[in-house]
Amino acid sequence: MPMSTRAAATVLVALVVSALVACSPPASDPPETVGPVSIDTVPTTLLAEEVDSTLPDDSVVVPPGALFGGDLCTALEEADFTRVVIAGEGRGELLAFDGLSVDSCGYTVGVGDVEYTIVVQAHTADDFERPPTTDEVRDDVSGVGIAAFGVARGDTAYEVIVQVANGYFSVTTPDPASAKALAGMAAERAEPA
Repeated sequence: MPMSTRAAATVLVALVVSALVACSPPASDPPETVGPVSIDTVPTTLLAEEVDSTLPDDSVVVPPGALFGGDLCTALEEADFTRVVIAGEGRGELLAFDGLSVDSCGYTVGVGDVEYTIVVQAHTADDFERPPTTDEVRDDVSGVGIAAFGVARGDTAYEVIVQVANGYFSVTTPDPASAKALAGMAAERAEPA
């Protein structure tokens, strides 16, 4: 029996669709090639700013109860220098400060046109208990820390070494009066709150 044109067209369309379906890859297989992606299709869910993903430096661990919380540059504050006469010249003005080493901090203080460096340094029990040398005269300093003494370091520096509950430190300035005063202020900050 002859097929109508319409029926023949329907069968032909069905065969073509079957052939296309049979030749196409399964839905679970990814396409072999990906065409270029236009900028308009890039997802906009990314953050607009960069995030610092570097890890903190955990190589330096400050032990609990460390002098000045582990930062000797917190031993003295700007206001301390304005309350003390430096080298008999006048009250100081803090110009800068910086860690000189892991166990010391230097403060640059101006008095008029003259600049002085005042140093706060951590010490050990051995430094504190070491007997004086023959040319060294130790002055007892009362009212600073648990115990303290001062020593002239040549003609231009005076160091006060202080014992507090959590360690030892010194303050070195150009003269005994400012060294003793600043050591007393620093001793109040030496122990953690």
